[in-house]
Amino acid sequence: MTTSDLTARLRTMLAEQLAVDESRIAADTLLFDDLGADSLALSELGERISTELGVDLTGVPELAYRTIGDLVGHLEKALG
Repeated sequence: MTTSDLTARLRTMLAEQLAVDESRIAADTLLFDDLGADSLALSELGERISTELGVDLTGVPELAYRTIGDLVGHLEKALG
């Protein structure tokens, strides 16, 4: 999966999870500050990522990823 594909997939997941317009979400979008995400929403997103992408995010604090780009970088490494 390319960086672009992964970013697009996460944008869709986040838009659905947080009930925001997907156009508000870019690689440098701050999850908490710009989108108003809370730890519960990001925990649920982590579960969805685990299910859909096969990447286990348990044990990774939600605050470890400030932006979509941070999360994409981690997922790229995990997906190899």
